[in-house]
Amino acid sequence: MNLPTAVLANNDENESDVLSLYANPVDSQSGLIEHDGFQKLNAMRDLLVEYNTTLKHMQAMYDAVMRNRHDEAWRMFCDSCDNSIKYTLAVENLFCIERARCALDEKYWQKLLDLTGVKPFMPTERYDDWNEGLRAWRKSSESNFEKLKPVPFNEESIFSTAFALNEEKKDYFAQMVHGVFEKLSALHKTNRAQGFSNKLIIASCLPSRDNRRSYDYLNYFNDLRKVIGLMYGRSGAEDVNSAAVKEYMMSNPGEWVSIDNDSLKVKGFINGNVHILIEEETCDNL
Repeated sequence: MNLPTAVLANNDENESDVLSLYANPVDSQSGLIEHDGFQKLNAMRDLLVEYNTTLKHMQAMYDAVMRNRHDEAWRMFCDSCDNSIKYTLAVENLFCIERARCALDEKYWQKLLDLTGVKPFMPTERYDDWNEGLRAWRKSSESNFEKLKPVPFNEESIFSTAFALNEEKKDYFAQMVHGVFEKLSALHKTNRAQGFSNKLIIASCLPSRDNRRSYDYLNYFNDLRKVIGLMYGRSGAEDVNSAAVKEYMMSNPGEWVSIDNDSLKVKGFINGNVHILIEEETCDNL
């Protein structure tokens, strides 16, 4: 699982390092220390309590079926089905506590990422790595399952990961710029090999009308929007309205539209390409 590798040797000693992750107080949360950083620390501990409670309930359900000899009765109900669902619901497949715990770990690592506030700033490639690392166990075989299952969700791992994500965050801007440049279409001469030009083209940004064509690079287009917004200090630049812009470009192919406070103009095409116009000053800064 591709999580940050930093480890906190002592939580009490390093809690101040985690505090810089957080800038927005949550006034609606009662019973917490007023400092916004401590609110998040409390929220992470609450998340761990929630995780452990769910794990306890999962274990109780597993014991009720597998250790009270109800597994054979379950097999009979599955065997009575006339279609392939009986194999899907087979007790040995459905009640695998190790795989169920992987699903739980995956869910709560995503919750932690949301809680840290780092997610909107993550470059697409880093976010894809995060997700692939969490989901690798789903495609595992018996021989490599132990290697691919998620890192256990416990107090040590969640605080060390939160700290490491904060350390990574300072590099995210440069990584987003590099990621966007790498995904500019090499087939279009408008894109320069040595740097950004004021007209850019990213291929495979928009899906086909029947959703059969891949649009893997849409998030890199979103990264470009974030980079430009952050570069000029636009409030909320890390949260882009991706769906609305995508739908407009798909519904109005070949038409220019200004977005993000006129910081760039874009137009989409039926073939999935997106053309982008940026100011010369923005181009130089990139």
